[in-house]
Amino acid sequence: MSTATLDQAKHILTLLSQKGVTKESLTTLVEAGHLADLLEAQKLPDREEFRKLLGLDLLQLRLTVDYSMSLKQMIGVSQYDSVDENITPERFPIVGADVVRFEARLFNFGRRISSEAADEEIKTADKKDPWESAKIEHLLAFGAAYPDVQRKFPVVALGSSCEIHGDRLVPGLWGRGSERRLSLDWWVGGWRDGCRFLAVRKVSVA
Repeated sequence: MSTATLDQAKHILTLLSQKGVTKESLTTLVEAGHLADLLEAQKLPDREEFRKLLGLDLLQLRLTVDYSMSLKQMIGVSQYDSVDENITPERFPIVGADVVRFEARLFNFGRRISSEAADEEIKTADKKDPWESAKIEHLLAFGAAYPDVQRKFPVVALGSSCEIHGDRLVPGLWGRGSERRLSLDWWVGGWRDGCRFLAVRKVSVA
């Protein structure tokens, strides 16, 4: 078995710096034995499974949207405990054709942020292959594919909105305990730092 190289050791130090690991948190990691257990493991799960085990956001997300389905059918797939009565085909029309696959990403900015600022940061995050804020069909596909995520934090789709009594509202997935809700929230007012914003970019047409 080959031993770790000097370059690999330098890379580890660089990662510690990039992730903002403090002396105190590193001491805890070592003294609690987590690092020793990790080094002792002969075989680790793939990175996505490892991040899931640690409760971290997934790195690679894939969504499939079947545009032959109605809004009601898309909602019904996930069997939400509650659905806002204002989420209707008239307010949220589904526009598209065929079965389309998307790459998806959950953006978290780690601070309170406005809808406008979040949408702008999503659009400029990758200028070569731009992301766009998810629409309601992407949100529903996400809820069907990853039903447990909304129990950890809200997932918002800024790409779809409707106006009710003069207020602009956007759809999102919320949860509490085992409950899963499809709700609407105000565009204005700002989002707390724990919110995730779903973004997508097209992969291909099936």
